[in-house]
Amino acid sequence: MGYFKDLKQSFNFAHYTFNKPWHSFWFLSKTVILAVVLMFLLLLPQTLTFADQAATKLKQFSVATVDGEFELAEPILLPSKGPWLVVDLQNERKPGVEEIRITGEDVFVLDKSVSIDELMDLKANAVAVGEVFAPLAIIILLGVAVAAGIVFWVKYVVVAVILALLAWEILDLTHLRQPFGVVFSTSMHAAAVMVLLELVITPFGHNMLIPIFTWWRLSVYAIPLLVFLIVFSLAIGLRIKQGVKN
Repeated sequence: MGYFKDLKQSFNFAHYTFNKPWHSFWFLSKTVILAVVLMFLLLLPQTLTFADQAATKLKQFSVATVDGEFELAEPILLPSKGPWLVVDLQNERKPGVEEIRITGEDVFVLDKSVSIDELMDLKANAVAVGEVFAPLAIIILLGVAVAAGIVFWVKYVVVAVILALLAWEILDLTHLRQPFGVVFSTSMHAAAVMVLLELVITPFGHNMLIPIFTWWRLSVYAIPLLVFLIVFSLAIGLRIKQGVKN
């Protein structure tokens, strides 16, 4: 319950509690994880309707067939140890725990399967194909959520640390100086508000967040950043006004 108490405190910037920097760093990291889980849950309903959407789209084709012959000298395993994808057209390998298995006759995705012959005529077998590949959408969504979590974590930590350093340097030049640990902790807690705002809104579209720039696939948005700066400034300002020095 300690985390959620800290999270609640992040929205009560008039009475911030200042934890040790390492504690605040982990708090922000946990907030990113929570936000990614929320984003995944928001996108899940759309993913669960993938089978119906795929079947509808395939039926729109006047002709949808696949022709081709493939041969493999040996099975393909990705990754080589504990594979989640196995392509074994000659049926040389016994089925394991892989999520996706492709043989010369069938394609297996988790506990569902579709024959190669059915895949060759997508339009006629649109429903069956859509149902089999629906779990792939969930697998892909999980992968995207994990990747997004890593990218967002890097972005938020970098932004929070840069702001903490700048604010501390500026305050240190005045009579309003504050300990770096306090400024750092405040920045991490204020960033939590930005994290939840951005990741919860992301599934509904980035444009409403007003993109500023993208650097190394890390996009910075005006609205979350503005909220972050406001919360951080108010928290530090109120602390100084109250005369708290440590």
